[in-house]
Amino acid sequence: MTTTTRPLRHGPTARIELTWPVDLAASLDEGQAFGWSAPESDDGWWIGVVSGQPLRVRHVEADSKSPGALEVAARPPDGDAEQAASMVSRYLRLDDDLAGISEALSADAVLAPIERRWRGLRLLRQEPWECLVSFVISAQCHLPRIKRNMQNLAEACGAADEAWGQTVYRVPEPDVVAQLGEARLRQIGLGFRAPFLASAAAMVVEGALSLAALRAMPRESARETLLTLKGVGPKIADCILAFSLDHTEAFAVDRWVSRAVSRLYLNDERLPEDRIAAWGRNRFGPRAAYAQQLLFQEERENAMRERGLPGSVIIRERRLRRARATHE
Repeated sequence: MTTTTRPLRHGPTARIELTWPVDLAASLDEGQAFGWSAPESDDGWWIGVVSGQPLRVRHVEADSKSPGALEVAARPPDGDAEQAASMVSRYLRLDDDLAGISEALSADAVLAPIERRWRGLRLLRQEPWECLVSFVISAQCHLPRIKRNMQNLAEACGAADEAWGQTVYRVPEPDVVAQLGEARLRQIGLGFRAPFLASAAAMVVEGALSLAALRAMPRESARETLLTLKGVGPKIADCILAFSLDHTEAFAVDRWVSRAVSRLYLNDERLPEDRIAAWGRNRFGPRAAYAQQLLFQEERENAMRERGLPGSVIIRERRLRRARATHE
């Protein structure tokens, strides 16, 4: 990755030259993170928060011969575009051996065509507290409601900012969430999830839980620690491990992944989720989280297409582009 900085009307932007494709829509807005705003015009800018800093990012100049580049801007007037680019690079895991991961996953005959279709899908490296909050809130929720709950939490905690003419929502710090308390969390719409989030915030504030320490632990030990939290089951624990703690051997299983594994690998045999998770770890090893995301995206889009569900505007546009590319 190389970066260059140039001025724009809304502040300077840093440029990240890519060596591997990036699909921002699939990576930022389809189940790993819940705080990004899709482009509101054809300028392509995604707006969100990384490590507490509002920024925006867009993919430019990609074609059949080149993966193009990412342009990254920090919030004007004082934002540091180079620092923002460094944060985006880490967040999108551009430091991973993406070509090597692709080659290894493509060695699996079933996964190979899926990997080609979703080659730009990136595994995110979020801040652990942000990821924990997001997935505790996500329990038994569809995507629009998760986003709405995250916005309500930010507004209640004074963690909503203005940038580029729109509101951006930060994940509040644990002490602020703890001070808000269970009753207020229920009032803003978290329902049965409120005591889970209140408890997690209190544990972090009191020092009973160190999320940073989980990154250095073996996966199983870190997973066992997360499972002691109220409201955190195996799927949420594995999402936190994979999407924020660098445990890429985690294989999170939800209904989409369960269906994909059953349909594509097991002749429609249904297995318990814990057995599927173990199967995924054994089959894909240190790349299990990447395989899981590919299977999640593939099965979810197949279901929407078969049921005639439109999906988001971004999904529809991407589906049309993929269909055109297939016939070119």
